[in-house]
Amino acid sequence: MSETALHQAVTGGQDKEYLSFVLGDEHYALDITTVKEIRGYEQVTKIANAPAFIKGVINLRGDIVPIVDLRIKFNVGEATYNDFTIVIMLNIQARIRGVLQL
Repeated sequence: MSETALHQAVTGGQDKEYLSFVLGDEHYALDITTVKEIRGYEQVTKIANAPAFIKGVINLRGDIVPIVDLRIKFNVGEATYNDFTIVIMLNIQARIRGVLQL
C-alpha cells in the first residue's frame, strides 16, 4: 500500500496534521490538535507509590499535570534527562498530560 493510500485509509480522506517523534527505534505520531505545547523538561514533584513511568507532576499555570516518561512506559530507549529532553503537553479528554521524549 502506498503512503498516500495509507494516509487516505487512516484519515478517511481528510487531511490531518500530526506531531511525529521517535522513541528508541519506533516512530510515533500524535494528532496535532491534542498538542497544547512543547516545552523543556523541568523538575517534577514526585508522587508516592506511583509507577516508575510516572515521573511526577508539575504546576502548569494553575493546572496540576502528570508527567509520563514514554521511554520507561514502552521500555524503549534510555531514560536520561538533559537539555534536549522535551515534554509534550497534551489535552486529552479535557485534561492536560505531559509526556517526556528525547
